[in-house]
Amino acid sequence: MMVPFSHSIKKQSGLTKTQFYSEILLDLKNKWELKQKQKTYSDFDTLVYNTHKTFRSFTNPNLVDSNTIISLITAIDDITRISKINTNNGDIEILHTPGYGVIDNLSVGKDLVVWNEQAYHPRWQHRKYMVIKSYNLRTKKVKQLTHRTRYFFPNLDSEGKRIVVVEVSKTNNYKLVILDAHEGKILKTISSKNFLKAPFFSSDGKSINVVEIGNKGSSIVQYNIKEGSRKVVFGPSFDKLSHPNSYQQQIVFISSKSGTANAHAIDLKTGEEWQLTSVPYGISNLSVANDSLLIFNSYSANGELIAMQKIKTFRLAKKEIDDDFYKSYLSADKGNIQSLQSNDSIFTSTRYHKFPHLIKLHSWAPIGLNFDNIQANPGFTFASQNLLTSMVSTFGYEYRMNNQTSRYYANFSYKGWYPLIDFNIEHEDLVGSLKHPSYTERYTFNSTSLGLSIIQGLNLSRGKYSNYLQASFGAFYQIFNANPGAPNDFPSGTTAYSLRYRFYAQHKLKKGLRDIETRWGQSIDVQIRNTYHNVNKRANIISAAVRLYFPGVMPHHTSRFYFASQIKENDAYFTPNDQILMPRGYTGIVSDFVFGFRFDYIFPVFYPDFSLGSLGYFKRLKAAVFYDLGAISKSVPANTPFSKLQTYGLDLTTDVHFLRHMTPFDIGLRTAYLYTNRSMYYELLFGINL
Repeated sequence: MMVPFSHSIKKQSGLTKTQFYSEILLDLKNKWELKQKQKTYSDFDTLVYNTHKTFRSFTNPNLVDSNTIISLITAIDDITRISKINTNNGDIEILHTPGYGVIDNLSVGKDLVVWNEQAYHPRWQHRKYMVIKSYNLRTKKVKQLTHRTRYFFPNLDSEGKRIVVVEVSKTNNYKLVILDAHEGKILKTISSKNFLKAPFFSSDGKSINVVEIGNKGSSIVQYNIKEGSRKVVFGPSFDKLSHPNSYQQQIVFISSKSGTANAHAIDLKTGEEWQLTSVPYGISNLSVANDSLLIFNSYSANGELIAMQKIKTFRLAKKEIDDDFYKSYLSADKGNIQSLQSNDSIFTSTRYHKFPHLIKLHSWAPIGLNFDNIQANPGFTFASQNLLTSMVSTFGYEYRMNNQTSRYYANFSYKGWYPLIDFNIEHEDLVGSLKHPSYTERYTFNSTSLGLSIIQGLNLSRGKYSNYLQASFGAFYQIFNANPGAPNDFPSGTTAYSLRYRFYAQHKLKKGLRDIETRWGQSIDVQIRNTYHNVNKRANIISAAVRLYFPGVMPHHTSRFYFASQIKENDAYFTPNDQILMPRGYTGIVSDFVFGFRFDYIFPVFYPDFSLGSLGYFKRLKAAVFYDLGAISKSVPANTPFSKLQTYGLDLTTDVHFLRHMTPFDIGLRTAYLYTNRSMYYELLFGINL
């Protein structure tokens, strides 16, 4: 792989890319350590440590009483939780598991805990909301206070009666909105021309402190709630400012002025500024508790910790030299591209014509996708998506393992209307059968089809569960032709009309970072296809499949059960393609009735975090022990004997990033024992974790 930038580094410095990186990192480390030795640190107490072996952060701490903190816990081995922590013995009580999205802030006032959480439009996947939710510490009930809103960084007043949030409109206009904490009704709105973040009520509750970001940097602004008037109390500054809390006649806030994020204070009367904390790696999520304590997060390599410091404990005896690293961007150094003159071009706006821009190829994958049974097969796929995301297309080829047939396909999905409109073109090999007195003879033929489908999907996700419904109806036109080996009387050139119906639903608990599959969930998939040949020939297939997910015996383990049934009724010249999953390892199955069962016990083995240079990074090795059973009948009547196909096996796969690509590939080996055939079966596994 050609890497021109690495070649240029070697040419200019005489060092390889890795050597250059290591040398620069060592130089910065030495400078940083020297600077740290010259600093004076404040006395602060760490209240909550991470006693787990894995990464775990205790963010957004709120001191409820001298021994209790309510915090948001995010971890690599669990999903995010709102928890109550006893600082005396370290006991943790989970209060609530919030839903999806990044939580900007967790605020506590009296008996209420409030936060913002992502919500979804049922149809438009990119139309997302930020709603406000509350948890009552006394009744232990969760309540959604707002609906279809775009509210960020909620904060309660000291009495727990009002919530202040930042509202961001679709056109990026900002407002401060004050809500009733129990009903979610809007009490007051204050507009701003600038970007707003981190609003806090003042100590007397009559004004709001907020960080505004404009052309000249960040400022701390105080808004009078009653009058709506605006007053700049600090700034503007190009230092990073956040969390402007009120304390007596001062505002306490986080500033990066010294080069590390620490707590500063500004006197509202004199305008004097001073530094309150000096924590080696900086602080975040600052709040003032009991009118005398600073509560904040301090950084550690194993996750954010919760720390406390008395407000008046630390005040710098001498003013430290402010961090002026950013000034280097303004130097006249010829290697500084910031100082170079740029020749700006003015581009005129023109009308965007949708139709000529419906196709825009963006990626490909070395697998063939079969969306009917949500399965990947050997093959390749090219993907296209236009700039408006109103047209998504896929083109590709797949080799169907069970039927040992090929399929070429092109799918065009228009998403600009409420229901999706799918147009499909397929050329595929299908399986036919000739029934003899003592055996069934298999043959193949080909079909070229055109199809139009109407699909209605609804995202009903709520809280920690992903909920989805989809119903579809499609009409297809097919032309059949014989392949070598087909019967002499096969009616090449004949046509068929097919109607297809499908209903799919799922309910799944969100996964943690180390979960391979959801640990609790259900899904159902029902499909019906009616195909009519000429006047008196028909082929019908009905199938239903259910997946059930349960927690395994250890963390991150999942037990997955698959139950499926399929009935074919046909007097046509072919057998419709299977719509359910067959026992692994068996191919060429011809049947009219199938009952399928699969059990997978899925678990991670270990995390090697092994890098093979720039060729590949191996993140995780995982395994699945499985058992498959297929009860198969050559005809539908109940008195027909069944044949059993059974498989025992083990999948070993790894998540690997090739050539530093961000998307992980899933590669591995399947080893199985085909109990019915008394033989071993091996298969290379390959997929992409999207």
